[in-house]
Amino acid sequence: MHETTVRFTDEVWAQVRAASKREGASAAQFVRDATVARIAVDAHVAVLRHDVEAEVRALGARMQRVEDAMRRHGLR
Repeated sequence: MHETTVRFTDEVWAQVRAASKREGASAAQFVRDATVARIAVDAHVAVLRHDVEAEVRALGARMQRVEDAMRRHGLR
């Protein structure tokens, strides 16, 4: 396990303490959980971005086929 020091402004630290108290966790556990949650969100966003990019490529290919068909039929 890795140990590190994290510095917060007094205002942010007060918010961390209040939030951790509401959840019944220590401030350290709250910060660990928040870090893991952020990593999970980043991974999910990467998957979504990949899926959207694939859909955009597929849509572009479909549009190209429609344009080609329109040209073949003298519609464009």
